[in-house]
Amino acid sequence: MTEDERDAIRTFSTGCPIIDQTLGGGIRLGQITELYGESGCGKTQICIQLSIEVQRTFRAREQEASE
Repeated sequence: MTEDERDAIRTFSTGCPIIDQTLGGGIRLGQITELYGESGCGKTQICIQLSIEVQRTFRAREQEASE
């Protein structure tokens, strides 16, 4: 992947700046992101947080479009 291709990839915030920084900007849209780790390390919590962030983002975009 070239640097231009990498820059063109859009990302979606996890809602946590530290995780976003670690992932290079957040979850990459249009790609598969695999979460793995020991039981109880927070994989499900991250998925729940992402679902909340998706809802917040789309609601904010809908409100901007209606104004």
